[in-house]
Amino acid sequence: MALHCKMARTLRGYYRHVVSFYTHVPAFDNDWAFIACSDAVDLSALEASTIDAYCAQLAGENYFYDAQTHRRLFSLPLYLRRELAKPGDTF
Repeated sequence: MALHCKMARTLRGYYRHVVSFYTHVPAFDNDWAFIACSDAVDLSALEASTIDAYCAQLAGENYFYDAQTHRRLFSLPLYLRRELAKPGDTF
């Protein structure tokens, strides 16, 4: 968690929108955290209709992603939100 928070703090110096998300990765039977960075869009604030429109145009069968899953990906536990909000070291 400390490394993830340090990376997020560092990236905030380079991107307008830096948001953490996490999910369970079955291949490793563990939760993994990721960081999405953009100057153009805050991925955590996408409208459900935008996500559903994206999913509707996907080729093949979609087994994982939709608007509800998206909302869950960015619903971080309180302890992680608190750590991400703290000042601290950067790279």
